[in-house]
Amino acid sequence: WQEGHSSDAIQRLRLLVDRQWSRPETQKCPLFTKAAGTLALWSFSQRCSSINDIEALHTRVLESVSTRAPEESDADHRVRRAHATMEYARFADTLYQQCAERMGSEEWRTTESALAEKRKQLTILEGNSGDGLRRTAAAGTMKMNQLEREIRLLEQEVIHVNTGREKYYETALKHYVDVLCLCGKYDVSAIFRLCALFFDGATL
Repeated sequence: WQEGHSSDAIQRLRLLVDRQWSRPETQKCPLFTKAAGTLALWSFSQRCSSINDIEALHTRVLESVSTRAPEESDADHRVRRAHATMEYARFADTLYQQCAERMGSEEWRTTESALAEKRKQLTILEGNSGDGLRRTAAAGTMKMNQLEREIRLLEQEVIHVNTGREKYYETALKHYVDVLCLCGKYDVSAIFRLCALFFDGATL
């Protein structure tokens, strides 16, 4: 890690987590679930795992902490659950903010303008069979097929970001509320982000 091979180190740790996770005693170990949660955060910060893999790791940790370890008190168990839940909330919140920032960028406005322009061009081609671009049926069909492909790609990008923003907004909101219900350790940070998300929700 100190030599700069952080991605390789994270992948090795991930393999260790995957191998050990099948053991029931490991799943109930507070230290191991904390380590798995930290690994998820490292993977996200270093961009060395896919979002789906990191999300699956967070989910696995949440499932694990739902069961109290034999040596744990109820209070300690609630704190451990709150810690794992808070990490997942922050993960989802970060992804939500990334989607929101992207949708407010100049690049996004350019994408929307390009999509609107291509839809307009396709409508014109479909409605004006005498247009110069359609001197022959083959040429017209080729141009329309190209526009349709470009429109589909742009639409998929827009849908992906919109869907992601809504999904991660709801996930972050739910888990921040769960944190507040579990214990008071994260009250300030959870309430702060809940208020911010609440006002952001008006634009969804």
